[in-house]
Amino acid sequence: LSATRESSVAWRDWLVLPYTREPRSDPRFAACFDDEWANLLETTLRNYLDIAFRQVRLPLLLAFNIQRLEQRQRQTEMRALRARIEALEFRLTMADLPRPSLGSKYNN
Repeated sequence: LSATRESSVAWRDWLVLPYTREPRSDPRFAACFDDEWANLLETTLRNYLDIAFRQVRLPLLLAFNIQRLEQRQRQTEMRALRARIEALEFRLTMADLPRPSLGSKYNN
């Protein structure tokens, strides 16, 4: 019974919060308006959500869309690599061609 009474007192304090004129100056709530407390709350919430979302399976429709986008990206990369290969092959064929010597052209 004592634990119930203590928890009801704690809840009563929080239920009074909307009706408190200056909660920032009230000793019961002053810590909640501190910048350090707000930063700690934000960090804790971000960590909690990060862990929670890592545990949730990706919806199938969203996974399908991600796979489609990844496939498009791979296709674009493949096209770019093929173009690079063609350019390098062209440079190789140009390097293999016999070049006329400039001296013989002007000596005649």
